[in-house]
Amino acid sequence: VGNIIHNLDWNNQLENIELSTSQEPFGIQLNVKEMPPSKLLVVNASYLFALVPNTEWLRFSNSEEKFQIVRSNLESWLGVKLTEISSQEDLQNLLTKHNLAEFPLSRRTNETTNR
Repeated sequence: VGNIIHNLDWNNQLENIELSTSQEPFGIQLNVKEMPPSKLLVVNASYLFALVPNTEWLRFSNSEEKFQIVRSNLESWLGVKLTEISSQEDLQNLLTKHNLAEFPLSRRTNETTNR
């Protein structure tokens, strides 16, 4: 998981990774210095969900805010199961067909209680 994350576009903003694997649904929290644009959050979530099949949610967090993306919501919005994407080119083609900035992110401030 760490190697995949360190190959994503915004990895220079990554502070640390927290894996939530003690109980289902499994997820990953990515703590970042600065929050990437929402479009980039969706792109990176798509790659992570495609490559890490047991991850059901991703949380992007910094000192000011948190955004959560749930696999089933993103797959429903894209109209495809991400684990069935057969190549990076196919995933990129799928993502270019959607206005990724319109994906409804679940946003929380850090004053909001965690999930």
